Amino acid sequence: MRFTTEANFYGFISASLYVVILTTIGFFLTKIEWSTYIRLKYNETLLVMHGKEVEMIRQQPVNATGQQFYMVSS
Repeated sequence: MRFTTEANFYGFISASLYVVILTTIGFFLTKIEWSTYIRLKYNETLLVMHGKEVEMIRQQPVNATGQQFYMVSS
């Protein structure tokens, strides 16, 4: 591709950068939407857990009534 003026070159670079930024934003929005859909589909209500909270949940006995609840330390 040959540019006749410097303005054409910078216009092309600006347009390309704009397309890359919009594509990246669209990708992340789609990823967040799909992740949320999958988590809701499989009834995962707690999205992120760390350290002692995970150990507490692993050590809890299984609830036979089918209700889900978690004890989280403050």
